[in-house]
Amino acid sequence: MPVTDRVLASRFVNPQRLGFICVVGVLALVVDVTAFEIFGVETLVEAAEQFVIIVVGGYLGLTLADVSWERKFGT
Repeated sequence: MPVTDRVLASRFVNPQRLGFICVVGVLALVVDVTAFEIFGVETLVEAAEQFVIIVVGGYLGLTLADVSWERKFGT
């Protein structure tokens, strides 16, 4: 893998970020199901759908923000 590909992959692949977002997604759904009904989840299928949306959206949003921050301000 060339150096530029490695740098690009390291910007987009971040297992710690993915793990953190998965934990946040699970906690959000547990709170939703047990108390606040924020997402309106009533079935396991709806919970899985919301979990995927939270994880994919959160990961892409944070990763794109991180990459754009590095390009604008450098590190």
